Amino acid sequence: MTNTIGIQTWVDKYIQEYQGKKKELQRYRMGLDKDKPEDREDAELIASMIRDMQLAITWMKRGRRPGSLRGADKQDIYRRNAIRTALTNANLVSEDVSINAICILSSREQECFLAYYVEGLTQNEIADMLKVARSTVRVTLRRAESKLARYL
Repeated sequence: MTNTIGIQTWVDKYIQEYQGKKKELQRYRMGLDKDKPEDREDAELIASMIRDMQLAITWMKRGRRPGSLRGADKQDIYRRNAIRTALTNANLVSEDVSINAICILSSREQECFLAYYVEGLTQNEIADMLKVARSTVRVTLRRAESKLARYL
């Protein structure tokens, strides 16, 4: 669940962990015997835990309280911070204008752009990593560059 190549935010790790634990709880709940009173109570308690975990997962994915109509979106917070860190580590521009510009790119364009310009991978290496043709990477990079040129 990496946002861009090599960039997995802390929240992505927690989302994966919570999803795994939620599945474990669901499997355990399915194994309970609903005819036994003690298992029925356990099933209700576990159902409550599952709902709480789903709320937390949704909150982390959206970057705001579920049901809230206002607030920042996950892509606007977590991805921006991950991109800022990648650009700073690569000694590229770290101004908000540049980060905003990269955020207008699609996820695939960001992956290709950051892998090529920040991580220094070749188009062939990116194509192998993404399991696409080299020409797809080339076209995606051109599209990203033209979007950035128009934005800047």
